[in-house]
Amino acid sequence: GITDRFKYSGDADEVQAVPPVSALGVEKNIITVIVNAGRTPGAAVNVQVIPSSEAIIKNVSAIVQAPAKKIIPKKKGKVKNKRLRTSIVNEYENYYGDMKIVPIAKKNKSPFYVRNSTNAEGKQVVSVGGTMAPNSTYSYQYYMLNPELSAAGCFKQRLIASGVKVIGAVEKKAMYESDSTKKYKLIAEFRRPIIDLMMPINKDSDNHFAENLFKMVGAFSGNNKNNAMETKRLTDIYLRQYNVPCEQCNLNDGSGLSRRNLITSEALVNLLVKSQLKDFGDGLEHTLSIAGVDGTLRNRLKGTKGENNLRGKTGTLRNVSALAGYINTIDGDVLVFGYIFNGPSPGLYKSLENDMNYFLSEFTYSK
Repeated sequence: GITDRFKYSGDADEVQAVPPVSALGVEKNIITVIVNAGRTPGAAVNVQVIPSSEAIIKNVSAIVQAPAKKIIPKKKGKVKNKRLRTSIVNEYENYYGDMKIVPIAKKNKSPFYVRNSTNAEGKQVVSVGGTMAPNSTYSYQYYMLNPELSAAGCFKQRLIASGVKVIGAVEKKAMYESDSTKKYKLIAEFRRPIIDLMMPINKDSDNHFAENLFKMVGAFSGNNKNNAMETKRLTDIYLRQYNVPCEQCNLNDGSGLSRRNLITSEALVNLLVKSQLKDFGDGLEHTLSIAGVDGTLRNRLKGTKGENNLRGKTGTLRNVSALAGYINTIDGDVLVFGYIFNGPSPGLYKSLENDMNYFLSEFTYSK
């Protein structure tokens, strides 16, 4: 999960929250809780959890509250205007000037709340209590606290809904136990091209998928042991094998969120150049965001020759902006670029990236 990633990255702080990384998961290991209150005071609210799973339990005690009573000020003699008198200002928020007086919502003795926890069995418990205003709807999102169990519970419910009889409860156990006589049978296997996972990672900067891919690489090579460290080891090997200058590089995670990551723009450019000489080069380029078209670059370089031309991957932290990729000149030459800015003004750096790529897209030898 998150804590595991920061153990091997060396970070003392969490740069950005990322859902737990697990071998078995569903819906990016996030649950959505939708709470809907009807119109009848005292009635129970309706709670829907997506995805539905046997391992996610709803504990609902919330009810619909009665509508608040309207306060009507008593008239004392003739009033020349229709404004409320200052004698009831304690019941209202008084916006001075020409703005109208707005009622203050009274605090409920039992306010509405949604809480997220686990029980003794490791199942996730969504508790909804208090009171909700009539005809109101709220939506909340939480990380799965035990994603493997939640995914298994979801799978079980889907099987039952499809008419498959399932015996037993959902539990979490180690696949390989000390009892060597216990055998497991593989009944199905589903594979898909790794490029399908790289599309959302590179186009939309999906950090959760990036962290999963980082561990998948290590798992595939290291027999499911010390996945993150195995990926780091492989990365160092292949950078040297491809002659990518990166002696001082330090790549700790898949998302790039670790503050201990170190890489140079020279290394990025060399990596992009060398990848074009490999069989996966065209596929990798296809996963990059296209300026003015899609992904994280969809709003950049619009109305310029860089639109629908530049293909790149962004990288952004609170004080970092990076961009690397390919761009075509007017003459049809392909240029490879890489920018990394460190400092307090990411917005300014992105503007500079746009300016430099504008000039690259306008470049020609004929002038």
